[in-house]
Amino acid sequence: QKKVKEHKALVEAIKKGDEVATYGGLLGKIRDLNDSFCDLEIADNIVVKIERSNIARLLPKGTLKGE
Repeated sequence: QKKVKEHKALVEAIKKGDEVATYGGLLGKIRDLNDSFCDLEIADNIVVKIERSNIARLLPKGTLKGE
């Protein structure tokens, strides 16, 4: 139950510009979002739409620049 609550809080707290990892293994930066979906930039000018609930974790700022 605790993990479910923690994940729900994470999904509700994400905002534009956050760097995240999805359960599918994609890393990217949030470009836009609404209640159900978010646009995730996974490479320069490559944006995919995913469900917010598929965000697994928040990454430290600057993680994607180090690739």
